[in-house]
Amino acid sequence: MISLHGKSDNNENGKQIGFARKFAEASNYKDRPGLILAPLCYQPHGGTGGGWDDAPGEETLSLVRDLLKKLPIIDEKRVYLIGYSMGGFGTWHFLKEEP
Repeated sequence: MISLHGKSDNNENGKQIGFARKFAEASNYKDRPGLILAPLCYQPHGGTGGGWDDAPGEETLSLVRDLLKKLPIIDEKRVYLIGYSMGGFGTWHFLKEEP
């Protein structure tokens, strides 16, 4: 599961864990084990830049491709993507780039 955080105008980017926190809870993981990737849309991209459709998004997509190659345990048909606010826009961008 890939979780994209929302925008912040300061250095709070990445601290808005949101949905990923629920997936990471021990009770949830016990019933639904899996990997959680919560990348950081670093400044200035997350504050005033292009967000996930800029360098952080390309780096994240590259990382996902690399993980799929190196970790055969990942089922390519079960890669899920969530995001809120700026991360929601990033979700649509990722789906366009890597359906």
